[in-house]
Amino acid sequence: MIMKLKTIIPICFVFFSTTYAQNKNREIDSIKNLIEKNYVQGDRNAYASLRNVTNLYYISREAGFYSGQIYSIFEESRINYLNGYIDAALLKINEGIDLATSRKDYNMMCRFLLLYQLALLRMNNPQSSQLIINKAEEYNKFVNSREDQEINTIYILLAKADLLHTNDDLNIRKQIIAQKKLAYSNILRINESNRLKKFTLIYVLQSISLSLASFSDIDASRKYLRIADHLLISFHDESFITQSLIIKGIIANNTNNYKEAIAYLHDAALKANKINNTYRLSEIYALLNTSYEHLNDFENAETYSKKYKFYEDSLDILKTKIADINLISSINNKVLNHEKKKNNNNIIIIISFFLAVIVMCYFYYRFYLNKKNVKEINEKEISKTNDYSNQSIELESTSKLVNLAKVDVNTFYVEFQKVYPKVYKELKESYPEMNISDLNFCSLLKMNFKIKEISQYTNSSIRAAEARRFRITKKMNLKNQDELYIVLSTIN
Repeated sequence: MIMKLKTIIPICFVFFSTTYAQNKNREIDSIKNLIEKNYVQGDRNAYASLRNVTNLYYISREAGFYSGQIYSIFEESRINYLNGYIDAALLKINEGIDLATSRKDYNMMCRFLLLYQLALLRMNNPQSSQLIINKAEEYNKFVNSREDQEINTIYILLAKADLLHTNDDLNIRKQIIAQKKLAYSNILRINESNRLKKFTLIYVLQSISLSLASFSDIDASRKYLRIADHLLISFHDESFITQSLIIKGIIANNTNNYKEAIAYLHDAALKANKINNTYRLSEIYALLNTSYEHLNDFENAETYSKKYKFYEDSLDILKTKIADINLISSINNKVLNHEKKKNNNNIIIIISFFLAVIVMCYFYYRFYLNKKNVKEINEKEISKTNDYSNQSIELESTSKLVNLAKVDVNTFYVEFQKVYPKVYKELKESYPEMNISDLNFCSLLKMNFKIKEISQYTNSSIRAAEARRFRITKKMNLKNQDELYIVLSTIN
């Protein structure tokens, strides 16, 4: 009987493990296929897309599935960028670069850098942008898939052309259009079965049309935009539709059809307002101000001038926020290989400091130590012994709390307040919006329990626990969960 059990148990374990893995893979494939439909059909609902991508991220991370995880990070970065949430996009780009680099996934490294380059242009950082394009080209040489390499080359051509837009020279304008037309001819050669073809084709067409409209080549601009609009009939992507309306507004302004421009731009503003796309709204309101000024409607011109300035100020605040957390510097150092040199310098400084401390201690002991000093040192040692004793008591209390949380979380909350009486009080005083459930959750975080453990002890899902942590971070007006842990650790 025992021998049979020894045989059956491993078989059952393998069976259930395989079944669980298969279910996870099916779930991942299902969400991934849903997201990939957006590249074929487009998607009007940006929030639904973001929700699907977030689900894919957590499921893939839990299952240790790299392909799903890196795909979800890139999609979330792309959606955030297109919706104007540059700070959120940069955070995910940073995470994606780390993950792709750890696997030497040159294709995704290249794509994250190209998306990062677009964000840099929006942050008015052309110098770093050029260096990032060069690095993306370098990575693209090592991409195994020929078709992926060709798609990346198209976006590299567009990136180079957009970077040249800062120069108004006539020859530079010709170079910009030539590079974008080359990108257009390249995308036409991509196989129709490639999921990125239609998305990239519309992106390229709108990019060419926008440049031509900016250079007042109206007929050519309309020609490319008509092709893009025809594709948008079966590809209902709100970001592309909004961009098409903006380009039409620019064309109408350039041909003195200001009422027509206002109609297009109002439609674009309505769509941009749905997701509060700060970058789009800033651009649209500047164009509306111009349209109304040419119609001598100075009241409306003043209204949209104020709106434009409001969103420009919001962008300046966002840029300052991103600069304060040194995110761009961090990514640049990481990507452009400055981090290694920096770390080496830090190591040298730290070693030198410790050597200096050792030398000073030696001379202090050798020449200045006397009986009085020895007595003082002995007294300090006694004091330290008492401290160690107190620390042992605290460690014992902490150990009891950890075990208690596993058995009865409600009793844990009560006992926690006895061991750490200041935590609830200080959190409530500093953050009045927090309720008792938030405070209880913070007590578990302070004990360094992982989200998975918290979900088990509180009989909730991992998603619910992560959502609770996110809401608490917002209530405390913190930038991210790292700051939340720092705040909790400082309260004794």
